[in-house]
Amino acid sequence: MNPGAGEIFRQKRREFDKILTGLLEGLDREHYPAPLREALFAALMVDEAPRGLPLLLGVISEPSGAQPSARALAAFECCLRAYLLLAEIGHTGQGSATGGVGKKLGEKFTPAQVLLTADTLFTWPLELAAAECTLDGKPLSGEIAAALGAGGVLAALDRAGGSFDSLLGLEPVEFLCRAWAGQGARVFRDAAHWVYLRELSGWFGAPPGIDRALGKLEEKIFFSRDAADPRQVKVAELITFLKAPPS
Repeated sequence: MNPGAGEIFRQKRREFDKILTGLLEGLDREHYPAPLREALFAALMVDEAPRGLPLLLGVISEPSGAQPSARALAAFECCLRAYLLLAEIGHTGQGSATGGVGKKLGEKFTPAQVLLTADTLFTWPLELAAAECTLDGKPLSGEIAAALGAGGVLAALDRAGGSFDSLLGLEPVEFLCRAWAGQGARVFRDAAHWVYLRELSGWFGAPPGIDRALGKLEEKIFFSRDAADPRQVKVAELITFLKAPPS
């Protein structure tokens, strides 16, 4: 990895965390009472969050010169956290380590609070994205709603059932990337799936089998990349960066 690339990604992650904290602190106290705000902070502002989705969206968008806004990036991250919360609630398999983020939330908040938090993390993004557009000029809130809808992320999660193995094959990050970049996001499908599995690993406490799945994707990403394509090089640099613990 280019020595400077890691610091650039690290700085972007710090900037994103600062923006997300500001958005959370600015929530209307009347509509978002203190217990809900506390749960939202717990779900969104965790040390284990690698922020792979907003960083990948930045790489995808770079050639266009039209980066997603801070509010749009926050909307995408909220959707991913909501998905992970629902995956945790529906998980009936074995092997989820006690150190996972999802387990920690379950120990701190009641099931009703966790469900309300997940619901809020699906609805708040539509508010955040209300005035935003996709790369091709479509209303972003509509594209996010479509990515989550009947043919998207939540339907796939529902069909998958509760086993952890079934979660490994889902593609929520790619769906969310498509909400921003359209069909062009398919070029980054392997990277999007790696980012998803990296998030899943932290959320469930690195359960058995996930390291092997990540390794297979890394082989495809690193050995099939075109060194003359700046975006493919940057994707490989991003994966290398995300493999290390957040700092």
